[in-house]
Amino acid sequence: MIKFRTFTLSYIVKKESKRNFINLKSNENLIYHLLDDDFLDLGGVLTSEDIYKYPIYDEIYSKIISYIESENVLLTSGGHDAIRVILSSLSNDNKVLLAAPNYSGYELHFALYKIPYLIHMRGPEDPHDLDELLSIAKHNLCNLIVITNPDPYSGDFFDNDTLALFLQCCETEGISVIVDEVYTGMGREPHTVLTKSHDNLILINSFAKSFGLPGLRVGWIIASEKYLLELRNLFPETNLSGPSIKIILHLLDKPLTILRYRDNLRLCRSNMLSALKGVSDIIPYEKSVTNFILFKSLKDVAADKLWETLKENGFYIANLNSFKGYENYFRISVCSRHECNGLLNELSRI
Repeated sequence: MIKFRTFTLSYIVKKESKRNFINLKSNENLIYHLLDDDFLDLGGVLTSEDIYKYPIYDEIYSKIISYIESENVLLTSGGHDAIRVILSSLSNDNKVLLAAPNYSGYELHFALYKIPYLIHMRGPEDPHDLDELLSIAKHNLCNLIVITNPDPYSGDFFDNDTLALFLQCCETEGISVIVDEVYTGMGREPHTVLTKSHDNLILINSFAKSFGLPGLRVGWIIASEKYLLELRNLFPETNLSGPSIKIILHLLDKPLTILRYRDNLRLCRSNMLSALKGVSDIIPYEKSVTNFILFKSLKDVAADKLWETLKENGFYIANLNSFKGYENYFRISVCSRHECNGLLNELSRI
């Protein structure tokens, strides 16, 4: 009989449908109407061949390389798949320092592939200290550090100059760094340029967050040529669908569409921040450069009760109360004015 690996996590992996709610948890960028005009002509772009034939990757690779300005790229089925590809390539002789809170996918694959790791938590308004991360990694003999930048819960960030200095110090100590940069693009520069001068850097990105296209499941890895060759040997075929490739190619031919979309997303974020500050006992974190906003509730009601009440009234938000230091904190996706006003009305009633 087949035997499986056994592993344990510090939490329960739970997937649930949010289709019956206004989903402000999953960062689905609920201003999708801004792209409607650009999707109207997809009927003429997609063909039956895109479905019944295996996809060809040459054109999408050429276009992505041109767009991100790096030839050392490996396409994946979204950012989560990029995490899987990288971590499944690692031996369990590695030891990892994970800057947290972070995506559950990292701990899941650390456990699955039996890669030793330790976690360093930050507070909601207390960014990671990169010098401290390096010191902890050295002290615990870690040879890999994982960070997400901009941060996946607060939305703040380290700029390229700061990261470059950190990468240089890590390189001196023989430490590699994975930077998950899926939230770059909305006012912050990507980190691609750093891979040209730092062989110890591996980048993860996708079309989900700052492009607003999570349903297409298209992501990528950027790293040194040597490491990318090893990854390509392990994963010689990408698993992107033909329709996803065609849609991405269609949008990359319209760079002004992407810029216009992001400009509007930033405007919506700014308007939501201003509106949240007007709600009694709600304190938003104002340093987010992403497609979501972190806020703290000072209301005289338990965090879980607040979350349940909003859910009962049709709003599904991220409840971060289970994270140490994030008691009474929540995260909401940037959304349209109509949806934002509805959420604010519900928060005001609680």
